[in-house]
Amino acid sequence: GMAALALFAHHDLRSTNHLAELALLRIPSFASASLSLLALNLAVSGIMFVLPPYVETALGNDALTGALMLMPMVAAAMAGAALVQPAARRLGKRGACIGSLAIIACGLIIMGVSTLAVGYPLMAVGQCVCGIGMGVGFSTMQGWGMEQVPSERSGGGSALISTFQQTGCLLGIGCLGSLVGTAYASACAGSAAEGPATISMAFELASTRDVAQGQAMRVAAGEAYAHAILVTFGVTAVVIILMAVVIAWWSGSRRLGQEDHAGG
Repeated sequence: GMAALALFAHHDLRSTNHLAELALLRIPSFASASLSLLALNLAVSGIMFVLPPYVETALGNDALTGALMLMPMVAAAMAGAALVQPAARRLGKRGACIGSLAIIACGLIIMGVSTLAVGYPLMAVGQCVCGIGMGVGFSTMQGWGMEQVPSERSGGGSALISTFQQTGCLLGIGCLGSLVGTAYASACAGSAAEGPATISMAFELASTRDVAQGQAMRVAAGEAYAHAILVTFGVTAVVIILMAVVIAWWSGSRRLGQEDHAGG
């Protein structure tokens, strides 16, 4: 996949009929905002992929209750959207974007820690923290990315930003899904839940065993999945923080370089 993307970029940058406006990535704010949106969507899609089995299967809720237990993040994202303009005025678009990624990372850590013992109330707090970061970041990142794009290239710029967002969604589901699956299988090794590849399969198999064996399998599977969430969200938080640092350094150094060039 990486080789195919590299070949595509090599060809498209030299083509007279571009399929993607890749040259816009030379604009520091556009490149930084695109990477920020990739990180944000990676977190959103990963959370929505990883959490449902926990709030439904592990915690023993039906689908409707499980869905309602994910609503704090949605509500917080709506509240965060109302803070976009104040945040942009106080911190600037660049600062608001970088800050939103840091907030999302903090929310991920809180949600991961909640699986240790505290339970859903702390997870709801983590969801709210993540939601605020997402609400502030999403439109701010889009505005930051497009602010220096020439009007005649705005269509291509918007399409490329959308591509980064969708790539983030794919990476979130693929990478976080793989990580939580690997961590779950590792935590199940040697326990009553060893064998089934997922928590859903473990609970389904537990229903065919006697009461004691079934309960032991469900407990072991639930604890293993909680551990997998802790590992997955911890790793994701670190990755997002590192991406925020790279974005801050890249956008800051390029901006200073442009200002020095303009002054000269």
